[in-house]
Parts: sequence; C-alpha cells; structure tokens
Amino acid sequence: MNQKLEAVVSELDFKANHDDLTGIYNRAAFIAKFDELYSKNAGTLVLFDIDEFKSVNDTFGHPMGDAVIKETINMIKTILPVNSIIGRFGGDEFGFLIEERDEERIRYLIKNIMKNFRFTPLACVPERFITVSIGIMIFTTDVNFEHIYHITDTALYHAKKRGRNRAILAKIISESENFNYKDFLID
Repeated sequence: MNQKLEAVVSELDFKANHDDLTGIYNRAAFIAKFDELYSKNAGTLVLFDIDEFKSVNDTFGHPMGDAVIKETINMIKTILPVNSIIGRFGGDEFGFLIEERDEERIRYLIKNIMKNFRFTPLACVPERFITVSIGIMIFTTDVNFEHIYHITDTALYHAKKRGRNRAILAKIISESENFNYKDFLID
C-alpha cells in the first residue's frame, strides 16, 4: 500500500511540475529550479521559440503543431549539457539554464542548435524546415529571475524583429544596466 501511495504522490508531483506535452519543467517549476540553483550563482538563460509557429498550426493542424513542439524539444535536449534545466513558458516559448558563462562555448552550443534546425527537417514535417529564434543573457550572481527573464525575452523579441532564425545576446553596456542587443551568431 505504501508503494502504491508513493507512486501516486510521485506521479502527482511530476504532473504539477512538468509540461504535459513535452515532459519538461513548466514555468513555475523552472523558476523554482532557478531560485534553488541559480539565484546566487552565475549562469546563462536562453529563451527560444519556434518561428512562424502559428502558420504550422494553420497549415498542418494543431496535432502536427504538438508534434513539432515535441520534436523541437527532443532535438534541443540532445544538444544541451547534461545538467541543463529546460522548461516551457507557454505556447511555443521555451527556455533553458546552463552553468556556462564563457561566451565562445555558449556560441558553439547555440550554433549547434541553429545548425540542426537549418539542415535537418523535423521528421513530423519533412517538407518544411522549422527554425527558432533565440535570446541569450549571461548573468552574474544574486539576480532575480523575472529581471533576467525580461532582459532575455527582449533579446528574443529583437531576434524575431530582425528577421527570425537568429540568436541575440543581451549585453550590459553600463553600470546603470543599460543593455545592447547584438547578433550572437555571424554566419
């Protein structure tokens, strides 16, 4: 009986903290993980979303849109470092946290992600290449999630505004926390 109860509690805990479709952390659990592991430590927040996702749903239907989301997440998870934290913020917006702060290593990781989407169509929609736009923020210690989320989300917005299928890095340019948003990958 105890084993059965433990299994039910474990299943409920998983459902409360994970996205139903992808199995990755939901927004609340992602923020809790950030608070637990990163609020006092430096790292990198990356936000991404699927470009033109509405047209995928409109063209192929919502079940295919769900398949695109699942396959996108699976592709990205195979590239991320083992200790990464990945979550879904809603719709087709996702994020991950990594311990890495070295800009060149992050650039290499992001290039691999972008390259996979540029050259490998998803199995669920082989006739259409899916791309992602990415916002990146390398942060220092003692930060608030909502603050770095806002800055990284602005970088993601710039990636979309500059034509999609690109990565934008938010860089501090002054003591008063003014930011410069620059293309992260030049190819």
